[in-house]
Amino acid sequence: MKRLIFVIAALFFATQLSHAQDTQWYKVEVLVFENNDPGAVTTEAWRLEPGFPNLERSVELAPPSAAVVPPTPAAGTAPGKPPDAKTLPQQYQRLPNSALDLNKALRKLRASKRYEPLLHVAWLQEFKGDSDSGKPVHLFSSATIASGSSFNTTVQPRADGLVMLRRSRFLHVDVDMVLRQAMTARAATETELSPAASLTTITQDFRLHQSRRMRSDEIHYFDHPLFGVLVQVSPYPLDE
Repeated sequence: MKRLIFVIAALFFATQLSHAQDTQWYKVEVLVFENNDPGAVTTEAWRLEPGFPNLERSVELAPPSAAVVPPTPAAGTAPGKPPDAKTLPQQYQRLPNSALDLNKALRKLRASKRYEPLLHVAWLQEFKGDSDSGKPVHLFSSATIASGSSFNTTVQPRADGLVMLRRSRFLHVDVDMVLRQAMTARAATETELSPAASLTTITQDFRLHQSRRMRSDEIHYFDHPLFGVLVQVSPYPLDE
């Protein structure tokens, strides 16, 4: 009987150790910026309606919290045993600015007249096993753009879309992002006195849709003539 109990206990701890080894946390950081070169828009014949990313399966990042990144597993946790759920970081929660690693790139973009940063964000994500599709994260800039007339105005984010980290044999990132730019058009309006023409602002969407195999800790650049996306994926060990 004692031998049976010992075997069962050994199998239990082996299962727990396997779970700990198969589970991996990553930090995903994204920096979106616009190319202010006025000639960039003339480089190609753009589609008037490029479509918009499918948000059906996407998740929204929760607001940042001081408890997002615990320093170590709970005290007394046995080696190889997953830490208590209360000590685990929360997935898909926006990290505070102090946890961002692309601040050097952000400063260079801000110092250049050619580029304008629109969005800089990071979050933690957990993978279990060798294959995990992850979830697409809906990201959008606080910088907005208004369209319409003075009588009917619509406000939308200038940068809006999805970024998804997935893992099979290797890590991959899918970026599906839309940049909105304002254009002025003259619309005819009639009044009781006489027909007239008024100016109205419309938005043109430009879409970047790319997938790429990632290397940990490297900065990857997703390129579009009008804007760019920097993505860095770093393993996040819980015992740091």
